[in-house]
Amino acid sequence: MLLVLLSLLGTTAPLPGGLLEVLYSGNDGATISITVPEPVFLDTPHGIYPALPGAGLSAREDDFLRPAYAFYVPVPPGEDPRIEFAVTATRRVDPPPGSWTRTPVLIGTGLDLRETVPTSPEPGGVDPVDVRIMQIAGTRMAVVTVLPFYGATLSECASAVTVKLMWPTTAGSVSSEGSLAGLVSLPGLPMWRPGRTDQGGSPFWGRPWARISILETGFYSVSGEDLMEAGLDVVGTPSATLSLWSGPGLQFDIASPSDEHHLETVALRVDDGDDGIFDSGDSLMFFALSLNRFEPDTTGQLQRLHHRYATHNVYWLTWGGEDGARMTSQSVPPDGSPSWGDSLEDNVWLEQEITWLPKFEVATGWAWTTLWKNVPGYFYFSSPSPDAPGRLTVSLVAVCHAGVWGEASGHALQVGFRHVHRAERTAVAQATRIEHRAEPARNALLKQPTDGLHDLGLGHSHRSRHVRKRPR
Repeated sequence: MLLVLLSLLGTTAPLPGGLLEVLYSGNDGATISITVPEPVFLDTPHGIYPALPGAGLSAREDDFLRPAYAFYVPVPPGEDPRIEFAVTATRRVDPPPGSWTRTPVLIGTGLDLRETVPTSPEPGGVDPVDVRIMQIAGTRMAVVTVLPFYGATLSECASAVTVKLMWPTTAGSVSSEGSLAGLVSLPGLPMWRPGRTDQGGSPFWGRPWARISILETGFYSVSGEDLMEAGLDVVGTPSATLSLWSGPGLQFDIASPSDEHHLETVALRVDDGDDGIFDSGDSLMFFALSLNRFEPDTTGQLQRLHHRYATHNVYWLTWGGEDGARMTSQSVPPDGSPSWGDSLEDNVWLEQEITWLPKFEVATGWAWTTLWKNVPGYFYFSSPSPDAPGRLTVSLVAVCHAGVWGEASGHALQVGFRHVHRAERTAVAQATRIEHRAEPARNALLKQPTDGLHDLGLGHSHRSRHVRKRPR
């Protein structure tokens, strides 16, 4: 894994003194020379590769591992510099025995990834100098990468390289000394500050903001005192400008690099005493969604959403700009409330992450337990206590893997509550659903006897429909 960690191109440490010299810098370009020291060679399980003092490592796909010097040159806004370079001196190298190590690649999908090193076809030579334009530290930068070992063999490398960047003469440059750009770029080079006037599509542009993380779905209240204790200068702000934003609370599609999530406004209720100013004793309330939740799909059926890489959903509060969205209110006296029907539905999802099985459970890598042949698994759950008989729907989600430990077969599911149960046979790798009518019961036992081989139980949910409790 060392090779992967060293494969970051363009993030090298500062060059040792005397290796790099700025020959010229001005409003029309810059000229830099690099003196390359003697290389050393490092061993890997797959061969050897050269290393140079102060250099990082270029690990491009289908190429050798090559030492790389990278430096940053500020350029004017909107300009793509012309580049000229020359290898002014070379050095003969006597490498130790061994083949030049290729860049490792990852194969597989999801959590089932492994590293391998290609052996063919043999890479050729590359350009000794490469330039990319990036926006770094608030200014436009040319990232210059120099590869002293640019040939197809280890027997020769560049010992001196000169790079010249040119662009039309552009006024308005300032010194980069003391700025964030000055910490990144070569010392003594001028920089240009972009004259950006738009908001970049962000509702927070030029405004203060607060990040609120939530774990469970529900209503949340935040007071002015809470925000003050967090170091936020929000007291005294016009209440109307308090604005809350959040994304959809969904995981990005890993298979789609173009997948985008956009911020949407979230309605607030602001209690400010009707004076229009948000003070320390005032509060705001909003409804937030957990990352792990039930939502209806396109057919109206409930689906379970989860996030593989995060536990908390994030809401963003800002103030001092345009008016934010607000909750609407409705007068609902007891005798005028909407009809709810004669039953209420309660959904519970039970899932524990105890066993690490990344090769089989590819969504999160974690499973609740492993079910073994002829060994029953027991799962306990509770349902609300209704006033009358109701209907309980139980779904156990399990994954069965034939051919891993043998031939997998079916499994049976039993649900017992108050000594009443009903069993239903299911096919391999299918969810088991049982509908059962019984007297009201709060505690129930889910029993999973298996006669197959090594089924992996991942989790289960249950849905209860009860006669609703009427007001007395």
